[in-house]
Amino acid sequence: MAEQNTTNAASAEQHLIRALELEPRNQTGIEYLASLYYCWLDPTTEAYARHNDAKRWYERLLQINPQHQFANYMCGVIDWETAMRMLRSGTGFPRPLTDENRRRSLRAQAGPLLADSARNFLRSLEIEPNSRHALTYLMRIRGDQAYIAETNEDGVRYRAEADALKQKVYQIMEAEAKASGQPWPPGDTASIRFVGVRPASGGRKPSVPSFPPDGRFWKVPPGPPPPPPDLPK
Repeated sequence: MAEQNTTNAASAEQHLIRALELEPRNQTGIEYLASLYYCWLDPTTEAYARHNDAKRWYERLLQINPQHQFANYMCGVIDWETAMRMLRSGTGFPRPLTDENRRRSLRAQAGPLLADSARNFLRSLEIEPNSRHALTYLMRIRGDQAYIAETNEDGVRYRAEADALKQKVYQIMEAEAKASGQPWPPGDTASIRFVGVRPASGGRKPSVPSFPPDGRFWKVPPGPPPPPPDLPK
């Protein structure tokens, strides 16, 4: 991995940056560079090491094209992953978190990131309303916001939003299953699961992710990770 970082990855970075110096608004080049940074691993920990660089380039892409669904989606992913590292940094996770001081601290640290992440996914959903990946992330965000909510009323509201989003995801999954001839609801003969997601701690390298939701397979880099594994029961 260290060799890849110093050879292939570094070479790709060099050439992509040079290409963007020649054509600063080339969206495909920015997509590739952001994807390279998103997948860049630390050779000692195998953790993702350059997500800040990835987000900076996805934000650059949004300056050029605010309607770029993939860039909105990935900014949401990166913010959510950063927030989740904070939420999992101490005791009390998973839910419920009854320590008000701990909730207040996490709200100050992770709350703005969750809000930014939600805004990015909502922008992505304005462009592609039936993206179940974006809907699933947004569902998780509402659950996380309920986890650190300031009041019981806020917690109830966030959980209600999460439940409504879960139902919408299930409706989309049902339509996809029926369209492909799969049984619904899934039983002993079928299963629906998310694959290719690294552990919550962000430690290990995932499998190759799917292509971005805009479907331009021939001209874009490997795309977003799928949503967090396993919808709530």
